[in-house]
Amino acid sequence: MDANPQNTIEDVKNNTISCNDIENCDEETEALFYQCNKKLKQYEERGSIGKLWIQYFHMVSITKEFIRAERMRDWQAHLNCVKELFPYFHASGHFPYAKSAHLYLQDMLQLENLIDPSVFRRFIQGCLTVRRSAKFSCGTSTDMIIEQSLMKSMQTDGGISRGKSTQESVISKWVYRHACNEYCM
Repeated sequence: MDANPQNTIEDVKNNTISCNDIENCDEETEALFYQCNKKLKQYEERGSIGKLWIQYFHMVSITKEFIRAERMRDWQAHLNCVKELFPYFHASGHFPYAKSAHLYLQDMLQLENLIDPSVFRRFIQGCLTVRRSAKFSCGTSTDMIIEQSLMKSMQTDGGISRGKSTQESVISKWVYRHACNEYCM
């Protein structure tokens, strides 16, 4: 791997070096990250516009890492992303989000003491998201699954809120239909 970040990026683009080669090469990876961070600092020092773009870059990076953590079922990365979002919630005035994120992180850090050890072990090994197919990187958080299946079908034609009655038999049929959906664990 080349010490010049531009050459390394070109090598990855041209498939002459894989991302795994970069990840497995600790010293060279550290040098590459150091050079990238040094370049980001240089752009940041150019003025307020540079600072704004670098801040935006960091926010997008956190968002991408959060999505990756969810899809790859990476518990520790998920918690790290939540922690990295705190300053942005506070700075943007979203205090309810900041408060909820703090409470969520505190609860999740105590989770090991609150649930059965075997359940916790499965949880951190990847059972924190739901997979609707056997693909490796298709984990979806449970709140998104609820929104995509139950809530969506409730509000469409034929759902409970539009055109159907609220009789117990209709609601039971609707609930059982969704309880039988297949999910890969």
